[in-house]
Amino acid sequence: MRFFYLFLLVAQSFGFELYWFGTSNLLVKSSSANILFDPFFNRAGILDTFLFEQLRPSKEVTEKWLSRSGVANIDAQIINHSHFDHILDVGSAYQKFNGKVYASSNGVKLAQNLGVRSQDTFRVFNQKSFSVGNVKVTPFKSSHTPHFFFGHIFMKGKVTKSKAPTSPWDYKLDDLFCYLLEFDNKKVLFWLTSMNPTPEQIRNFKDVDVLVLGIAQTDLSEKPLKHFLLTAKPKIVIPVHFDNFFKPLREELEVYPWVDLTDYKTYFAKVLPKTKFLIPVVGRKFVFE
Repeated sequence: MRFFYLFLLVAQSFGFELYWFGTSNLLVKSSSANILFDPFFNRAGILDTFLFEQLRPSKEVTEKWLSRSGVANIDAQIINHSHFDHILDVGSAYQKFNGKVYASSNGVKLAQNLGVRSQDTFRVFNQKSFSVGNVKVTPFKSSHTPHFFFGHIFMKGKVTKSKAPTSPWDYKLDDLFCYLLEFDNKKVLFWLTSMNPTPEQIRNFKDVDVLVLGIAQTDLSEKPLKHFLLTAKPKIVIPVHFDNFFKPLREELEVYPWVDLTDYKTYFAKVLPKTKFLIPVVGRKFVFE
């Protein structure tokens, strides 16, 4: 099954726009702020990435894709975690569009190494809210799923270098955060990991309007997932991070071979029959009523 990369979502009745650029790379345009999640536009093949260590962000590539959203500036870049496929282009986006960067300790260090000024970087903490325009942002600490076949999470540890990273192994994982955005009487939850929230966290997610859900390794048989969804009761679910990010960023998308989006759509229709399950597609406008 093949889809397209750039996803344009114009939410007229919800009062915000959401653009998707593959993986968990998303741009939110609200009435008062432009917020970029997990900037990752410059992609390399798997051999280049891991054998030849060629990770060199291009400002021109980043600008090319972000310009499709019509933004002139970005108010904030918010980072889920500090692996390269979530933060590689934080510097190239900052050079052109500015904006403060909110991330874990490693994420802050990497952003600074990639050219973001220290005064524009801010470390996030579990359930310590901050504001971007009129958007209230609350981080929730979560965890990374083990990488397939190995039962282990690669590239973990503390970032200690003070120079621009070039290898994926320089992008080390410390903490991972998901984010609840509240603005204009709306709740938009960016749960960009396949790990389910804890029961204590789920209590904060009642009646969300939109759930942006990372599904790279989601197990549909898990009871906590069902409990999460039945508590959140999202009006709309948008799956992300199901694409092969070792392919170049272009308009045609290759889905991970182990992800069947039809299975997800069927599952959500059964668990949440009133919820819209919207798969990102290039150029298609979704109007939420």
